Order: sequence, then C-alpha cells, then structure tokens
Amino acid sequence: SLKLARGLAGPKGTICVIDTDYEASTLYAEAHRFDIAAVDPPFEPDKLTRILKALGPRYDVLVLDTGTHEWTGEGGCLEMRDREALRLKDNSWAAWAKVTPAHQRFLEALMRCPAHLIVTLRAKTVTEQTKDEKGKPVVLDLGLFPQQRYDGEEFVYGLDISGRLEPEGQGVRLSITNTRYQAWHGASFVNPDEALGAELATWLNQGAVPSQAPATSGPIAPSHGG
Repeated sequence: SLKLARGLAGPKGTICVIDTDYEASTLYAEAHRFDIAAVDPPFEPDKLTRILKALGPRYDVLVLDTGTHEWTGEGGCLEMRDREALRLKDNSWAAWAKVTPAHQRFLEALMRCPAHLIVTLRAKTVTEQTKDEKGKPVVLDLGLFPQQRYDGEEFVYGLDISGRLEPEGQGVRLSITNTRYQAWHGASFVNPDEALGAELATWLNQGAVPSQAPATSGPIAPSHGG
C-alpha cells in the first residue's frame, strides 16, 4: 500500500496512514515517508467517517489500514448491532436500523474522499457444508473473502479498483478482481511497487471530462431512437 501510495502521490506528495492496527505502520517508517493517524477502539463508523473527512483535504493520498475494523472490530458495526439488539430485547433485525445508516455514511466518506484513497481489508476463508453424491456431509472451501459487509461487495463496487494480495514465493502477487481502469482488467502483478501507483496517477490525471448534458426544467424522457 505504501509503495502504491508513493507512486500516486509522486516524490514530493503527502501520504497519511489511518492506522487502526495498533500502529503497525510505524514498522515501515524507515523505508517510507508518511504521516500516521493512529486510531484506537472503538472503531465506530461515524468516528472513521469524521477522520476521513478531516484528513482527506490535507493529503494527496490516504491509506486506511484496515477497513475491516469498521465492520468486525471492537466497537464496529457488528458490536453496535449486538448492543442495539440487546437493548431491543434481541430484535436483531430492528437493530440494523441504527447501524446501517452509520455504515453507509462511512462508505460515502470513502467514495467522496478528495485524496487518493487506498483501503486494506483482512480476508478469511469461507466454507460451506454440503453433501457429496453418496449423501455424505462434506465441507467445501469457497476461497478467501474480505471481512466486510456482504463479503466486501460494497467496497468492490464503490471503489475504482479492487484486488487480492497473496503470498507468492519470496514476495506477493496482486490480482485485480474489479477495475474501472481497462488496462488492468484481469491483470496481476508480482511485488507491486511505486511504478504501478505512478501508472494509476497518470490514468486518474488524464483530465478527460465527459460533455455536460443540457439543463432541463422538466423530466427527462427516454429516447427510443435506433
């Protein structure tokens, strides 16, 4: 993340790590230049939303490490749901009425952040119990899924690019799983570095803007032309 962030920011750009992982990012301070905003529990979505809104205008790149804590961490959405359900006498369904809007505000802050934004998510192996052709119970390994709401689907569709980072040999491989940058569609990179961030910055800073639709005072009717 720090290598990609440096490529996005450029040699003189500013980077801040929003660190929810007990200041683990400080272990990389000798090799990388960045500020740190250490966040202690509780990891309430509105708390992280305020931090994103405060820091977004001040830096070229923000790295949120990790966005999983907003969902599964101490004081995060799942704990908020449990507390609210207990208050409502175990009405888990009604408890989401308080938690979901806060989570949505967090997602909106991610998507509207004025800085370039890199979000890391922890992943876990998901399994499913089923039966084989003889009717015996078997456990299927469905693979790794991000630890966030709906297995991270909201992040996948909300951000411009998402990928899976896995160990490979003495390094790591970044496999792109969803992207608006067509040159990276289906791509994978061994040991991603600053050059990839610089390539992203070039794409993001192209300056191509679609034409604006003319103003209208009434409803827009669909076109039925060929």
